[in-house]
Amino acid sequence: MIVYIPKLKLTETYMDILNIARYALKKADIQFEELSGIQMNRSPFGGHCLMMMVFTGGKQPTAFLRVSTDTKRSAALKTSYKNLKTLRTSLPTSFINSVPEPLMLEEKNGVTIFLESVQHATPIKKLPPNSYFKSKGFNQDFTAVIDWLTAFNKSLSTDSSEITEVQHNNLLYDAIAKYRQRFSVSSVLDALLNETADTLNKAKLNLAPRHADFCTANVLIDQNHSVSVIDWEEELKPTWQFCDLLHFMSSTWCIKYGRSLAEQQLNYQSMFFKSTHLTETLQQGAHKYAKSMNLDASMLMPLSVMTWVFHALHKANYVKRFAKNNTEILMQRVQPITIINNNQCLNLEILAAEKHNYIFKE
Repeated sequence: MIVYIPKLKLTETYMDILNIARYALKKADIQFEELSGIQMNRSPFGGHCLMMMVFTGGKQPTAFLRVSTDTKRSAALKTSYKNLKTLRTSLPTSFINSVPEPLMLEEKNGVTIFLESVQHATPIKKLPPNSYFKSKGFNQDFTAVIDWLTAFNKSLSTDSSEITEVQHNNLLYDAIAKYRQRFSVSSVLDALLNETADTLNKAKLNLAPRHADFCTANVLIDQNHSVSVIDWEEELKPTWQFCDLLHFMSSTWCIKYGRSLAEQQLNYQSMFFKSTHLTETLQQGAHKYAKSMNLDASMLMPLSVMTWVFHALHKANYVKRFAKNNTEILMQRVQPITIINNNQCLNLEILAAEKHNYIFKE
């Protein structure tokens, strides 16, 4: 196995990490002459992270190596390794190769080394926008996504009888309380949050693991409409069903606009509150998922509310972490997703105001 390294002017820190990368490849029995595809990032939390594609001599890479001196990034790499090990023993046989194979995880001199196999497929996000989501091809791919997500959720589900009171409160009352504390809430949204809490408190629902960023950037499709899923850095904590699927739906792009907050809002309204070919496809897919998971369709509305609550809180925490560092580069990165202009909050307000037009209404 040959890996190429371009000749770059690197600091001593970079060279130290490159030496550890060489060590990792040798230990994984990958014979190489040089390294290729280097991307070195300086973490806002301190430390560095090197990302490198490993080639076997052909045009397609076979492995992905990450070497990090950053404690938070290292923790995410450890979680990825743990999750992939769990998934490859828990998923049905036909889905095992739909996630990367964890090849190596090791800590050496304060550096974390993580090596995983590469999924040879195309992220849905990179497929032609607008027209793709209206095509028969997307219908096939979306069905495959639902089948994959159903298998994933069922493989690691938690029965309603096993849910503790602490878990239940964390996922419902505590989450809503944190949202109210963190964001301004209109009177119509306040009523919807109360209604959601009452409905889900009475319902006996199983919990399902959550990818947390199950979107068109992390869901890959090949020519046979087979699904692969990458980016497993979040813990597989049990949570409400439907969260990943709804997040995936919202990451599709059905109109010819950019990615500003206003344009995301318009896209959300177009997909979930208007009758179009795409909304019908999404609606049918959601009902297929609900039926497969023995989930009453009337639960899709309250579960939608909790999805946006979770994502709004997650995004606020993300911004808060990065806002600790006031460098110009970080501020540029934080600006599009400020705590005040959180598109997940807008989604909730729209849902509260137009819930009678919501495609997943009871």
